[in-house]
Formats: sequence, C-alpha cells, structure tokens
Amino acid sequence: MVQGVVGMDDNINYLRSEMIRAGLEKGLTHPETIRWSQRLDVILIDEQLKKLQKHIVVHNKDSKKVQKR
Repeated sequence: MVQGVVGMDDNINYLRSEMIRAGLEKGLTHPETIRWSQRLDVILIDEQLKKLQKHIVVHNKDSKKVQKR
C-alpha cells in the first residue's frame, strides 16, 4: 500500500475507481466488486482511526494544560 497523504489519496482513488469499474461491468453484488469495496473499507476505516487517535491525543494534551492551571 502507498504511504503518505498524497499517496494514500491516490490509493483510495484507485480502489474507488476499480470498485466502480467492477460494479458497472459485473454488477454490484459480484465477488470482484465486493472485494474492491472491502479493500476500500479497510483503508478508509484505518484513515478514520488515525484521525480519531490524533484528535484524542490533542484533546488529552489540551485537557492536561487546563487541569494544571
């Protein structure tokens, strides 16, 4: 898998376009379409978890600064 923000966006766009292509050519319930969808889901969920973890870390740091005052 491609790393980095730009690379990750490219990877997401690639997976999305392959999923759409498979869906249009073979149908939305075809196993190939489902596989592309599942691959995309894994990447999107991973990215959302990373964003959430960063938010939690920032929030926790801010909370500690307020408590010290």
